[in-house]
Amino acid sequence: MNKNELIQAIAAKTESSKAEAEPSVRALIEVISVTLKKGEWLCVHAGKGAALV
Repeated sequence: MNKNELIQAIAAKTESSKAEAEPSVRALIEVISVTLKKGEWLCVHAGKGAALV
């Protein structure tokens, strides 16, 4: 899934437009990138499982 597909999926899931979803997705990607660049762990809990990045 690329960034545009993620934006579309978030927009659909939240019943909003792509324009409304895009800033949040970009912010999320930035926060994840900054966290990983600092060498910190990131744990994402998604329902039945969790992913450590």
